Formats: sequence, structure tokens, C-alpha cells
Amino acid sequence: MATVKFDEGTKFETSLELQEDEGVIFVKPLKNKTERAIGFKVWTVTIVITNKRLVTIPQPPNNKNIQTESFYYKDIKTAKGKSALTSSGEDTNALFSIIMNEKGSSTYETDKKGDNGFFSIKMEMSALNIIGSLVKDMQRGIANNAAVTNAAMSTFDRPHYTDKSVDKYYDAMNKQAKERAAKLDFAKAGHKDIRDYIVDVVNFCVEEAAK
Repeated sequence: MATVKFDEGTKFETSLELQEDEGVIFVKPLKNKTERAIGFKVWTVTIVITNKRLVTIPQPPNNKNIQTESFYYKDIKTAKGKSALTSSGEDTNALFSIIMNEKGSSTYETDKKGDNGFFSIKMEMSALNIIGSLVKDMQRGIANNAAVTNAAMSTFDRPHYTDKSVDKYYDAMNKQAKERAAKLDFAKAGHKDIRDYIVDVVNFCVEEAAK
């Protein structure tokens, strides 16, 4: 077991315990606010994709003691991108859902009816943050934007906390995630872009796990 920390030094710092044969493929960029929703209940989470599961980690202060949730690929039917709440809000909102099999070893919260077949995650950035990001980009200039992009991409160069018994599908999943990430500028990507990337990678991992 190894404990990995995300967004260290910020008020959103979270941690996750990885299994011995588990490695991190993707971590949600800090600029993207991600909310987990069940009906009218909503809480902010950090999304982590590993070679075994998609994980939602409640962000601090987590006063309601919401637990970290694990959605194992072998239990997932499919991930689907959904339309933005409004056409005018597409730049600031993006939704995706994951449809689960009825039974499995995943651990996550369900609604009052015990429905484990569907949930949505909403990605949102406030107007203030959007304006701030635009101003910062203008100040940095074109040359510095390249450095920002490289910094955002460094999430894929984080150490993979695995041992010699690494899952045989990890290399394929990690390679695919990096190849698709190379086509996306995470420093400038909107929520719709990040959403589509997550849905794409999760579906690939589901297919690999099924093999």
C-alpha cells in the first residue's frame, strides 16, 4: 500500500491509498471544479483515474465525512458525456455519467432507493476564475503559455506507485491516456474537453478490464 497526495500545498489537498499493483493514470486539473451529485445532494470531489478504478475523493473540509468512492472498471457498463445544462453555459459546465452493473465490488453512495445504476459528475468553473485565468494568460504571453502547458501535463509524469506485480493492463491504459493527453492542452482546455477526455479514458479502461 502507498499513500499518494494530490494538490499538495492548496486548500484542496487530498490523498488516496493505492493498492500494491495500482498506478495513477490521471488526476483532475486543479482549475476544474468537479462535483459529485446524487439527486439534490452535491459535494465537491477530486477525480483520480488509476489502472483499476475511477475514484472520487471528497475535498476539504468534508464536514459531512463523505467517504472516498471507488468505481472499478469491471463493474462499469459505460461512461457517457452529457450536454451542458444550457447552451450558453457550455464553457463553464460539463456533465458526464457512469452507468454501473447491478452487482460488483465497487464502493460508492447510492440514492434512497438504493439505485446503483447511474450517477452524474458536474465540472464547473466560476465566472471569476474564468476571467482570472484569461487575465493571467494575457500576462504570461505566448512564450510562457508553453511552460504552463508543460506544467499541466506533468500530472502524467507523476510516480506510479506500483510493485513488480503491476496489473498487466496498466501499461496499455497508461500509454493510451498519455497519447490522448498529448493532443489536449490542459492549461487551456475547457470543462467539456476535460469531460470528454475522462469519458474516453474510462471507457478504454473498461474495455481493457473486460479482456
